[in-house]
Amino acid sequence: MTVLIGLLLAALAISVVTFTTGVPLIIIVILAGIGIGTVWTNSDTLISTLAQANQLGASIGAAQSFKEFGDMIGPLLIGLLTQFFGVRIGFITCGGVALLFLIALARSQTLTALQKS
Repeated sequence: MTVLIGLLLAALAISVVTFTTGVPLIIIVILAGIGIGTVWTNSDTLISTLAQANQLGASIGAAQSFKEFGDMIGPLLIGLLTQFFGVRIGFITCGGVALLFLIALARSQTLTALQKS
């Protein structure tokens, strides 16, 4: 649940960051940082909880690989979008992608909970 809340906070804050200035901008950036930090620090815990014991190392390794891939390709894609469509579209796209991952994660947690009961 912590990851879902952090992802929601980050997605919403990132989506509206280009619509604000001054003190509200500072507050939104802080909220985005809290959301991103929450997701970043708790995602490994979520993965280790969902992974089978004999696949824990491979699961964490795959997750870290995808994190690094995202760190590499994300700025390139968002930079390309920003060049063609402007900074606002870049931020809105980042927030939209985060919301899509939020929906996918919420569904997977629901399915996991249903399978356990």
